[in-house]
Amino acid sequence: MNQPGFGDPNSEVGRYLADYMAKYGTNFRTFTHGAFHGLLIGGLLIVLPVLTTNALFERKGFLYIAINAGYWMLTLALMGGIVCAWV
Repeated sequence: MNQPGFGDPNSEVGRYLADYMAKYGTNFRTFTHGAFHGLLIGGLLIVLPVLTTNALFERKGFLYIAINAGYWMLTLALMGGIVCAWV
């Protein structure tokens, strides 16, 4: 983005960016792909460890962790799918 002429569509960088987006701009823009990333990043790598650690300190059971983590994993998967499909 610091390249001179980045915002100008007639510059060399602008033409390269337009060509790149014409070729690859719609790859991996599906609901399933976004839901996968929402589930993986949000659910398994962020939400599950945080909720599990907190629940273990509170001495909650496995079902409590499963219900809360499942809710957030589903929510983040839906958000990731919607964002990826509509952007």
